[in-house]
Amino acid sequence: MSDETADVRDLKKINADLAEAEIKRDVGQLEELLDEDYLGVDPSGALLTKEKILTTYATGDVELESILSSDLRVRVLGHTGIITGRSLIKGRTPSGDFVALFRYTDVYRKMGETWKLVSSQLTPLVAEAPLLA
Repeated sequence: MSDETADVRDLKKINADLAEAEIKRDVGQLEELLDEDYLGVDPSGALLTKEKILTTYATGDVELESILSSDLRVRVLGHTGIITGRSLIKGRTPSGDFVALFRYTDVYRKMGETWKLVSSQLTPLVAEAPLLA
């Protein structure tokens, strides 16, 4: 029997739903999952708003073929959920095809019974060795 809370299970499902929506470029689903005040940081350090994310997927500027997540850690602090993990992402941008490994952090807030993504950061993993021991 699992000792996961319902909130942890919900956040893991939303994490998977988000990846699926990105792969399918499902702008309606992304609209539902992202908070109105969403602010993210992409691998280059650029800031991303909800509007920018929705436009990017709607226009096809980014096409993701696969997102394989691993090393998920989910924490719930009151009405805040934090997911950290690793993702191997394969896709295309206007610059060309890519396959890259990232560490990410997603921050959610719970409003009523619904979790919304309010912030995320994607950091490229260039070396597996930690900087601090």
